[in-house]
Amino acid sequence: MLKLVFGVKRHAFRDNDPRAALADSEYKAKRPGALKRQRHKCAHCDHVSLAHNQIHHANDRHDDNSDENLVCNCELCHPYHHVGELSQRSASESEGTGKQSLVALIPEITPQDLNNIQRAIAFALNDPAEAPIARKILNKLATRASEVRAGWGTAAPADFALVMTKLTDEEYRNREDNLEGLRLVFSPDLLKNFGAKWKDDVASMPVASWEKIAASVFIDRK
Repeated sequence: MLKLVFGVKRHAFRDNDPRAALADSEYKAKRPGALKRQRHKCAHCDHVSLAHNQIHHANDRHDDNSDENLVCNCELCHPYHHVGELSQRSASESEGTGKQSLVALIPEITPQDLNNIQRAIAFALNDPAEAPIARKILNKLATRASEVRAGWGTAAPADFALVMTKLTDEEYRNREDNLEGLRLVFSPDLLKNFGAKWKDDVASMPVASWEKIAASVFIDRK
């Protein structure tokens, strides 16, 4: 699986390039083939979705539609590449999660595993029997944003995006050293909407024991 590290688009291609329309048309034509080649499997967490997985431009250049640059991402991993961006858009848009997520310090859980937990939570939030414990787990995860606010002065993804746009190319390439342990925790409303949408694509998201998961999440850090 590929690493999952916070990133932003550093090339405002669509805003100021006359070739944008042509490149976007090429992307739309190649997207179905790219998903099929990769078996609709997210390159970061291995989640398979025939209807909802997306394509990410790996080098952040939307004018580069080469096969190796078109990488399958799920809807929870994709926002890591666009942290805080397009936060003014509706939550239904693929990257419009900026205002519906927090940056949290959770180094003991990989970004991929955390996204898998949040995917299960998304399904559980749509089940009246499981929703209370799922919401409790999610709220506990969100409290870890307080450590980010204490150390960084903010837990808003948009603020992290702004800083990353001002880094030099070398600093940006080495950003993982300074962002280690930071994760995205999505809002309950966003996850619930995702879960309702995903139910037609995935028959079920079995969870062996919510109580066991809750206990592991609620362990206080020393």
